[in-house]
Amino acid sequence: MSTQLVERPHPAELATPAPLAGGIPAIYRDPDPRPGDPDGSFVRRFTAALDGVLAPVFCTLDSLPAYLDPMTAPEHFLDWLASWVGLELYDRWPVDLRRTLIAGAVHRHHERGTSAGLNEIVAIFTDAEQVTIDESGGVWERSVPELDDGGTPEFPDSAGGGCWMSITVAVGKERYALAGEVDRVTQLVRRVAERVSPAHVLLREVVVTA
Repeated sequence: MSTQLVERPHPAELATPAPLAGGIPAIYRDPDPRPGDPDGSFVRRFTAALDGVLAPVFCTLDSLPAYLDPMTAPEHFLDWLASWVGLELYDRWPVDLRRTLIAGAVHRHHERGTSAGLNEIVAIFTDAEQVTIDESGGVWERSVPELDDGGTPEFPDSAGGGCWMSITVAVGKERYALAGEVDRVTQLVRRVAERVSPAHVLLREVVVTA
């Protein structure tokens, strides 16, 4: 995988919207004798150097709203934004994926542990065309032991296999035909489900279709 280097402008090349020379008394901005530069002045030359130092600061402040938007924030700023919404990112994840996760983190926190929340997060990580989750939907009560008998509540026999779910992911014909893509998506779905599904729900199977 080749890495493309992006050339960024040198701080000295950035134009400042508020030159320091404009804020000092006019007497200090008047030209002073200088060979080859009759219109220059020492103060203007001196403050011009400071303008180059402050220009990136003004540029950042002018672009502050873009820093707070996960879809436009610089890549190095994403980890900080993620910490604001209780999200942990990994450097190996693509930048677009990290931006998407941050943008919808608060909404997904509300749906964490639900079928809708799991459906959405699986679709995001797998970039699937469709995700279908089938679940047992069974609800039962634990048998209540007598107080202080030291026993452990047990599931009744009628509960069957307990709570389970199966996830079907449609990736499209082109991706389905790729070598190893089905296994990759299957393992990815299992890892995602392990992190976000309720602890008492068993992932019975993962099916990847075209």
